[in-house]
Amino acid sequence: MALRCDQSIEVDTVSIFVGKLNPQITERELRDRFSIHGRIIDCNMVKRHSKQGRV
Repeated sequence: MALRCDQSIEVDTVSIFVGKLNPQITERELRDRFSIHGRIIDCNMVKRHSKQGRV
């Protein structure tokens, strides 16, 4: 779907995506690691299971 010239794009300037994490990491560990950079309001960890048994 193409954007028209009069359409605006909303950009999320406060969220980050972190990939390639150790599958064993906990939310607490992730929060501890990133909280040094500022207050964390929400943490959404998505774990996908691959066919090779990795998460």
